[in-house]
Amino acid sequence: MTKKKKKQKKPQKPRPAHGERDGHREDSRITSLHRAAAIIGHLHQLHAYVQDRARVEGVDYDLAPDFYFEPFLRGMRLFFGVHICNHGKMLADDQEPSPGYLDAWVVAFEARWGAEAD
Repeated sequence: MTKKKKKQKKPQKPRPAHGERDGHREDSRITSLHRAAAIIGHLHQLHAYVQDRARVEGVDYDLAPDFYFEPFLRGMRLFFGVHICNHGKMLADDQEPSPGYLDAWVVAFEARWGAEAD
């Protein structure tokens, strides 16, 4: 009776730890700060858009930019008809003064102030 040789498994490469890329560890606090900064930037853009839309519609608007932060953190993603994603970017406006107003406003904003970080 002959003994069967056991197949030796190939050694596996170690999996990178959470937050590691190409052997370099990212500081998750820095990554989180970058995400938070991007969200804050998008919420400020939302504030500027709603403020401008109110001006065009002849509606009073006296809210501060930080009005949006707490509701956003609680999960709210619809403000005055403006839908936003989980990163705070504007997706659509149910109350546009005219068709395509949001898209045109974003293009003009980014041309003037630069594109927001994603």
